[in-house]
Amino acid sequence: MKLKAARERAAKTNTRSATDKANAEMPAKVTLENGLLTVDAKNSKLCQIMGQIAVAGSMSLEGEVDNSRVYGVYGPGVPSAVITRLLEGAGYNLLMVGVGPEGAPRELVITRKTGGATPPSPTAVAVAAPENAEPTENDGEPLGPGAIANTPPPPPEETDMRRKQMLNRLQQMQDQQSQPQLPK
Repeated sequence: MKLKAARERAAKTNTRSATDKANAEMPAKVTLENGLLTVDAKNSKLCQIMGQIAVAGSMSLEGEVDNSRVYGVYGPGVPSAVITRLLEGAGYNLLMVGVGPEGAPRELVITRKTGGATPPSPTAVAVAAPENAEPTENDGEPLGPGAIANTPPPPPEETDMRRKQMLNRLQQMQDQQSQPQLPK
């Protein structure tokens, strides 16, 4: 009888240790090479993955994500798209600012969704799209939530014109300062 009880306890212990191993946290493998981000997660913490992405992409990360577990392979792809897909459905608002040297956003701001529509920021600046602008697409795919559409630089003629205007203003200011002031 004692032998049977010992075997049962051993079987339970082995089952528990196998279950514990299966549920053990595994750090994700995050790579950012040639502008492509890949996240390979096998029971990894979301907060740890976001930290790894921030380090790999030299990205400033503002806000917090929870310790929910992530499974699966995300990417390879453009960092903003992989980050968006990784956080999709997790209840977060994303704001990605700029592009760093490896193609990742320079800054990522994460906030929790609170249920209603998010009011516009009082400090937000509206940018008017050119009249002939078409919706920006990424490799034939529409941009997803939180994605950043990079606007092309202004044409060289416009840049030269602005530079000339600025130089003229500076010259006028210098001329005004160099004129002798008449006593009143």
